[in-house]
Amino acid sequence: MKRAVCVWLAAMAALLPAGGVRASACDAPAGAVPVMEEEREEARLTERDRAYLAAMIAANYGGEDYAAQTGIAAVVLRRVRGPGWPDSAAGVIAAFAREGEFLRPVTGHESARALRIARDAVRDAARGMDPTGGAACFRSVQDAEGFDLRFDDLREDASARAADRLLADCRVVCGRVGFW
Repeated sequence: MKRAVCVWLAAMAALLPAGGVRASACDAPAGAVPVMEEEREEARLTERDRAYLAAMIAANYGGEDYAAQTGIAAVVLRRVRGPGWPDSAAGVIAAFAREGEFLRPVTGHESARALRIARDAVRDAARGMDPTGGAACFRSVQDAEGFDLRFDDLREDASARAADRLLADCRVVCGRVGFW
């Protein structure tokens, strides 16, 4: 259900007027789906930065919702524009790698579909689409299996509980990615 709502919200963001809508942590309960925000300033990225960011998103988060991929791209772009962070997508991605994200290298074997979707997500984030409500950090739960797994638990149930615990403090959750 969350996945369908995230996709619906991403589609609805295109219909928002310039200036968009900003989500507040007080407006929605924990785990609520995001409200889109559009920024007026378009991120200045080279084609090489865009291609690298799209390839890294496809390699690491290609199975995530479109809204989650757009949110990841928006967080990276926010850091590129912000003070105190590297001024290139590659530099920001390297910083995230030190934090435990973007660990899978681009192999060139990513599916053409995943790469196309990631390119669209980067393009939309550069144009100002932001399903994170202004977040500067994210956490993914791609491998939540193995946490608190008991013999009488179903594997999916244990994985879902572990993911819920890991994303509990995130302001916005799309798919298996939390933003704050």
